[in-house]
Amino acid sequence: MILRLVRHGETDWSAERRYTGRTDVRLNDVGRRQAAALSGIATGPYESVWCSDLRRCVDTARLMGAEATPTAELREFDFGEIEGRQWADLDAATQQGLLDFDGFVAPGGESVAAFGLRIDRFVDGLADGHHLLIVHGGVVRHLLRRIGADADVRPGTWRDVELDQSNSEGAASSTQTPASRSSHGSDDGGSAHTSTWAAPVRRQRLGEPAGSSTR
Repeated sequence: MILRLVRHGETDWSAERRYTGRTDVRLNDVGRRQAAALSGIATGPYESVWCSDLRRCVDTARLMGAEATPTAELREFDFGEIEGRQWADLDAATQQGLLDFDGFVAPGGESVAAFGLRIDRFVDGLADGHHLLIVHGGVVRHLLRRIGADADVRPGTWRDVELDQSNSEGAASSTQTPASRSSHGSDDGGSAHTSTWAAPVRRQRLGEPAGSSTR
């Protein structure tokens, strides 16, 4: 099974590097241009086309010309009480939890484990073939980690990920392909980071919007 994973375009919150999980923010002008630039991959052929039901993904799908079915199963990680905040606003314990990544539980929100199970349950229910998913940075990052890759994917760009349906680990295959040069220019905030949920520091962090994974 091949998943073409599109990350939605930029929002004002992501540009400000605020944690954006369930808050239903909309694309900004940059994000709308990024979405329109994805028109070349909108029609496939695909076995199915899906998007998160949050407006930043629904609008990205619409602007790129994809007839996507929205689903809550593909929503971003629920950041709970840290939603809308920035890394510098967080207490030391929360920062450490984000650094530790896999064991993190957002206060009043979701655990990384539950988030991963939610995404895996949806993906593993898809038929074999080629599928287009317009989703969030955290969703893309989880599926990359599933095949042994871990990288930030900028807004308005996409990756093909091949999953082996005979097991839950996936085949180690991922191809990054920006939809256009212009769509590759900012990372939901214009800075390059090593992780979708990370800040530009020595260690990779789960949460700080890698230019905004918060999305």
